[in-house]
Amino acid sequence: RRRAPGLPEVLALGTLILGAFLLREAAVYLQILYWPFVVCWAVMSGASKGRVVCVMIAFALPMIAGAEAYKSWNQFRTGERYITTSTQNVAYFPGMELDRRGIAVFAGDALLHDMEALDHSAGVTRGQNVARIRNHLMGEHGFSHLDLARYGMDMFFDQWRTYPAHMISIALREVQEKQAFIPFMPAKAAIQLKFWATGDNSRDSRTLYVLDRMERIVAVMISLAFLIGVPVLAVRQVRTHGKNIRNYDPAATTMVLYWLLYAGFTSVYALVHLELRYLMPVEPLTLVIGVVLLVGLGGRVRAH
Repeated sequence: RRRAPGLPEVLALGTLILGAFLLREAAVYLQILYWPFVVCWAVMSGASKGRVVCVMIAFALPMIAGAEAYKSWNQFRTGERYITTSTQNVAYFPGMELDRRGIAVFAGDALLHDMEALDHSAGVTRGQNVARIRNHLMGEHGFSHLDLARYGMDMFFDQWRTYPAHMISIALREVQEKQAFIPFMPAKAAIQLKFWATGDNSRDSRTLYVLDRMERIVAVMISLAFLIGVPVLAVRQVRTHGKNIRNYDPAATTMVLYWLLYAGFTSVYALVHLELRYLMPVEPLTLVIGVVLLVGLGGRVRAH
């Protein structure tokens, strides 16, 4: 509608992002992916540069202030300023993959060189190997859980500096082809519900199995429409309007921004560890946008 954003409503949206942070701490990083939405909203409504800056501050302020308050709360309780220690596990995952590839990231580490070698044989989980690292650092070097988290992140960034090509390869491996099946999976959901409720993973219903196979075709079509169709829209907007963002079609711009948001969620998690459930905040509009583009394509085909 090209309506200018009001500061109170943008502040309220930023507060919702803070609410997401209280559910999952990764929002402290993921919130940056929403900034382009607010900037484009302000710019396309004709706001001045000063107004754009004010709108961005209003949007980012609740999250930034909330994160700092959370750190202060932990400092008051524990004497240490931090948000969470969740990286004490996942930060070591890329290093374990490097170790599996024969790169001695642990054998060459000052604190882990005398640790029992990790076991990469079939059936041994990442969690078991992380426990081996954790037990060594806590038992031999007196690490706390916060020390483990910080040391893991230090190793993670050092590995990116030292082995960038391998780390990119590891991140790409985290992106799963199963993502293409998520937009449409009612039969699969029923199969999974049965498994989680009973532990029975057998597919005794032939009809359900056949529907599961068929729905994958629909899901892949929706995913491809989203992944390919949105960049095509973006190119058309740039060719038509160039740098004049105010003339861009709002619906097309929203789709492009959402595509970037989806790519951002995938990339941020893939750098360390990506579970498909992490994409729940961004997956629904993949379905909506993919279907809209497919319907539009079908209309153009019928018109010709």
